[in-house]
Amino acid sequence: MELDQFLVEAKALARPGYLLETQGVGEAVALWHDFDTEGRVVSLQHGGSWITLKTNSRLGPSVVPAHRDELVGRPLFARPYVSLPPVDAVFLLGSSSVAKYLEDNGWSRNEPFNENFKHPTPAAYERMWQESCPMFQTGVAAVAGGWLFPWADVEWDELIASELVVWTLKGAEPWFDVFFQEGRYAAYEHVT
Repeated sequence: MELDQFLVEAKALARPGYLLETQGVGEAVALWHDFDTEGRVVSLQHGGSWITLKTNSRLGPSVVPAHRDELVGRPLFARPYVSLPPVDAVFLLGSSSVAKYLEDNGWSRNEPFNENFKHPTPAAYERMWQESCPMFQTGVAAVAGGWLFPWADVEWDELIASELVVWTLKGAEPWFDVFFQEGRYAAYEHVT
């Protein structure tokens, strides 16, 4: 499979998302709290209500209800973007053509991509994916929607069906992401 074919597979799996930035136009859709004294990181509207991602050194990150009129923080503005999937998602969810390609290369669908994969296409796509991934861009405080980042410390393939509510980038580590599935929020903290 050549890069152009792999890219077609990836684009078929692309998800809409929003880059949350401190510069923008229109109404602010979120507030950045910069890890304030109450442990708040970011607040945003989700499902018709405001929520806040908080940190707690004993219990880890959590999501709590919030009231917009009581929140103070730096406004974040949404800019739409198309979120391409990481290589592993293409491997796992791609068409029968991807399955055949993996079989021809002695690789299973759920085996994470690494340097042992000899054909150059996934590595070339990964470089392209990194160029479009918010993790590798500047000026983005957080992301709402799109594909989750393939963290090594999370069974991300178990979260594929979950909605990515927010993923923090501003200030770098620790990074946080919040998912919504079956009426519940799940928050994760990541350090490298």
